[in-house]
Amino acid sequence: MTVDGRTPITGVELRLDFSAGTVSGRAVDAAGRPIPNAMVVLQSTDAEKRTADPYRHVYRASSSGDYSITGIVPGEYLLFAWRGDSGLIGDPDLFTQASEREQRVKVGRSGTIRQDAAEMGEGQ
Repeated sequence: MTVDGRTPITGVELRLDFSAGTVSGRAVDAAGRPIPNAMVVLQSTDAEKRTADPYRHVYRASSSGDYSITGIVPGEYLLFAWRGDSGLIGDPDLFTQASEREQRVKVGRSGTIRQDAAEMGEGQ
């Protein structure tokens, strides 16, 4: 389709989907204690979507370790808390380590999930 501004566009239907989900909880260490100000990572398990912005969310937990991530496209995600180098988020090796821990969440249409984010440390 070429849009040049001179010809009317017909036969095109656009649908907006406002069915994004929410994941909230607390960033916690191995003992279940809250991690203040940890980064919470929610990243798609789908290899083709993993690096796209709508499928990778990185949020800073509050001083009490609480977090809430909104606007999540429905799908399956890995969830973890991170206190390491922020430059490593998105690294394939870190994703592999997170995958092995199997902390997954399935976000549905307009759904809300409460799930604590377990810490993934450097070298784990």
